[in-house]
Amino acid sequence: MGYDAGIVGDAEHAGDSHMRELAGKVAVVTGAASGIGFGMATRFAEAGLKVVMADVEKSALDAAVASLKNREYDVIGIPTDVSNWESVSELAKKSLSQYGAAHILCNNAGVTSSGMASKIWEHPQSDWVTCPPQTSPVERSDTGHI
Repeated sequence: MGYDAGIVGDAEHAGDSHMRELAGKVAVVTGAASGIGFGMATRFAEAGLKVVMADVEKSALDAAVASLKNREYDVIGIPTDVSNWESVSELAKKSLSQYGAAHILCNNAGVTSSGMASKIWEHPQSDWVTCPPQTSPVERSDTGHI
């Protein structure tokens, strides 16, 4: 039993062949202004994807978008509050208006209605705000992944 070198190889280039297949596609990343979200947005941009970066913190989002644009990546930022249905709907509309499709959706940002006073796995499902799948721009692209 061996490993696919295109998926598992040295840490720096793991998955590069699969990422190259996505060049020119569109990725939408929520929580993209920092942390894991910014890391995903950066990696997608490096692989040649167009990236829609969404975050509730506008100033942090603007700085994150500027840092990738300075590297000449095709990225846009859309301030988005994932706990607000209208805001998520605007994210979908603006993403589709700019790029015509979304092939990857990374739902990295998340909120609960009761805060995070307890352990995340102890929250009931009703605490989580979700995006109805019928509104996802990925669903409409027929080639995307969530």
